[in-house]
This record gives sequence, structure tokens and C-alpha cells, in this order.
Amino acid sequence: MDANDQISSRPSSYFIEDGSYFRLRNVQLTYSLPSRIGSKAGFKNAQVYLQGQNLVTFTKYTGLNPEIQTGADNTLGFDGGYMPVSRTMIIGVNFSF
Repeated sequence: MDANDQISSRPSSYFIEDGSYFRLRNVQLTYSLPSRIGSKAGFKNAQVYLQGQNLVTFTKYTGLNPEIQTGADNTLGFDGGYMPVSRTMIIGVNFSF
């Protein structure tokens, strides 16, 4: 790379980095309420759950998202500034009558 050459087409490994990562993508914890508690409220079965998506990503990659997508123009492995994956938390209740 030459800092003074703005239009150089010479290949360089200057911007290449390790893109390996480990992501905790989907986790769901469910607790079934004891039947004696649910029967008092008129339920056959009751469950409370907490679900999380994309909770944590372990990587040394310096970009926003190490999960690079393949572009239509065959730019495999090119980080075009893709947005980071959003983290989602859901709390829910399931009832059976």
C-alpha cells in the first residue's frame, strides 16, 4: 500500500484480519409452574419463559459484525459496513386450560 497512491489496484493484505467468532445466538429458559398453583388459577399448565437472541459474540474482529454476507457481486469475505446483529430479549407466559 502506498498512502500517496489513491487509485492503486495493487493487492494488499493490510486490511485482512481473522473473522472467526462464537455467538450465543438463541437461548430459551422455561419454568413450569407447579400444577397446584396453576389449578388454583384455573389453568391445567402454566409456564414462564425468557428467550434471548444474539446475546453475546466472542471475537477479535474489529468490524461491527464478523458474520460477513456474500454480496451479489461475489465479494465473499468483504465487510461492506454491515450493521451489527441486534440483541433481543423476550419474556412470555404459556397457559393451558
